Amino acid sequence: MKYLPRIFGITFLVLTLVNYSGRLFSEEIASGLESNNEPLILAQKVDYTRLRDLLRRGQWQEADKETRMVILRLAGYSRRSAWLRDRDARNFSCQDLSTIDKLWLKYSKGNFGFSVQKQIYRSLGGMRGLDARRAYEVWKKFGDRVGWRKGGKWLLYKRLTYSKMRRGFLPIRMNVAGSPSTGMGVRNGRFWRILARCKNL
Repeated sequence: MKYLPRIFGITFLVLTLVNYSGRLFSEEIASGLESNNEPLILAQKVDYTRLRDLLRRGQWQEADKETRMVILRLAGYSRRSAWLRDRDARNFSCQDLSTIDKLWLKYSKGNFGFSVQKQIYRSLGGMRGLDARRAYEVWKKFGDRVGWRKGGKWLLYKRLTYSKMRRGFLPIRMNVAGSPSTGMGVRNGRFWRILARCKNL
């Protein structure tokens, strides 16, 4: 029994060092995005290089698809058809989401990214504390503002135009769900709960 305090002390020290190292790594990623060196970006065994390169080349539609895949991989999914669950919304890393957001902000010159969309949505009165009807009214206004709706109707994915995009237009595929017949007017509530929780966006 006399060794227990020492064991607990060593365990606490190890956990502290692991947490500190992880935080330093996240800070290196964030600072690397803002430098001209553009190092290979890796976090939690997920490679951001393809996303970075697509954004750097201005391949916005492909970058949007890759963003969804990166987020699903971060949540532990490998299938394209997977979707976030309630537990993912509670446990998803805000630091990882911030890394993705910084990439979008950098290569779009501040026009695209989750933080841009969150800012617009909030400016229209959205985020928390609304009943379902009012929340959907705000969501429609948001769709009008960023260009996901036209003539009072939600656009189909295949009708989206990637040449003349409004501020906040991208990313799309992680934010909404829809069908070929109804368009994409269903908000991904779980993902938006993550956005609401993450104060660094």
